Amino acid sequence: MDAKITEQLLAKMDQDIRVFADVTERPGPERWSIDLKNYHFTGFIACEDNMDDIITPTIRIAIFVEDITGISRERLLELFALNGEFHACTLSVESLEERWKLFINRRIRVGDYHYGELEGYLMVMLEWFSVFQERIEAILG
Repeated sequence: MDAKITEQLLAKMDQDIRVFADVTERPGPERWSIDLKNYHFTGFIACEDNMDDIITPTIRIAIFVEDITGISRERLLELFALNGEFHACTLSVESLEERWKLFINRRIRVGDYHYGELEGYLMVMLEWFSVFQERIEAILG
């Protein structure tokens, strides 16, 4: 059985996040908007119970890539075609403040999280972004 999202988990995550990121907003107890301290990236980290679909609580890590409001359907499909080449992360689109935002995402099961690992997960995501950055920028124009 999967671990649950608890107050203890959220407190450990909060401590873990503050080591490598500045928390710019905390819209709820299970979500942190962040600026990475040593990099020019923003994003968010959230705990999600996923009861509407996979029924496995996860920690979602997302790094903002670009505002893609108004992007053509063809370019969007080109972006998502890259997902098959990423390792342990994907591109996704979120609707925030009536704008469409492109993120690199990673989800880990709550039961697999260990204190101190979030920064490592983010570093892997940044490495994969650097591999695909030129292709993403070419698609976005």
